[in-house]
Amino acid sequence: FLSLSYLGTDQSQVQRYLGAGEERTSKLGLLFNGVFKVPMQFSILSIGVLLFVFYQFIQPPVFFNTTETARAPIEVQQELSKIDASFAEVFQNKKTALFAANWNEARSLATEQEELRSEYMSILEAAIPNFQSKDMDYVFVTFILNFLPKGLIGLLLAVIISAAMSSTAGEVSALATTTYVDYFRVFWGSKPHNEKRVIRGFTAVWGIAAIFVALAAPLYENLIQLVNVLGSLFYGTILGIFLVGLFVKSIGAKPIFLAGLSAQATVLTCHYLNSTEVISIGYLWYNVIGSLTVLLLSFTIQQWMNRDVVGD
Repeated sequence: FLSLSYLGTDQSQVQRYLGAGEERTSKLGLLFNGVFKVPMQFSILSIGVLLFVFYQFIQPPVFFNTTETARAPIEVQQELSKIDASFAEVFQNKKTALFAANWNEARSLATEQEELRSEYMSILEAAIPNFQSKDMDYVFVTFILNFLPKGLIGLLLAVIISAAMSSTAGEVSALATTTYVDYFRVFWGSKPHNEKRVIRGFTAVWGIAAIFVALAAPLYENLIQLVNVLGSLFYGTILGIFLVGLFVKSIGAKPIFLAGLSAQATVLTCHYLNSTEVISIGYLWYNVIGSLTVLLLSFTIQQWMNRDVVGD
């Protein structure tokens, strides 16, 4: 459901279909997007798998965010050094077990590694104010800095920054344009205004909003989870609206609108209850809940409105 929502309804994807000169071009864009998107995602996920294998045979740091480790007082650093030594010894034993295909011993030593890591992080958490315990996003960065040639590091960083700037600029511009066309021009379009200034203002607002979202990133396990959580909060409802609009022509705009509002409120309520541990569901289920709620409610509301018309 998340993939359907992203590839079928997200502004970054749909814009290329809507901007096509003809229907055939739009269909080709959709086809190529599907053909290249899956291998690209597979390649990205493969990096994580390869890094996992790599660090089975090359000793990783106990905690990848070394900036946080450096903040610890000297006396704590000495205590951490002892854990580092124990971790190195356990790692070498596990490496030997892996080469010998002794899987049971390797699993046991991996568990011991995790215990040492937990102890390491507990010490840091007690010694460092506002300790950032999430280090998953530093795994790939550590690999880049420690194992890639210097020139390649610079090139890779330039590529990452360029891609981030391009993606962010496109998203913020799309949000600003959508806000102007769908809201400002509808409600205040009759008043005299400078179109460019208004759109630039919306661009600034959405840019600031993006900064606040980035500041909230440390609250999650990693950036991928943050993106998926935010997407799941809204994508399900949007997907449901698209599905009803495309495949159920008998349902009007008002029932879909009311169903969309209700579905969004339902998803946000589920997320709140999930966050407060009243219920326990995976955030990916938000997409299913949002889509099905829109489908069911829009059909129900349309039937109810039809009865009122017949009764009148």
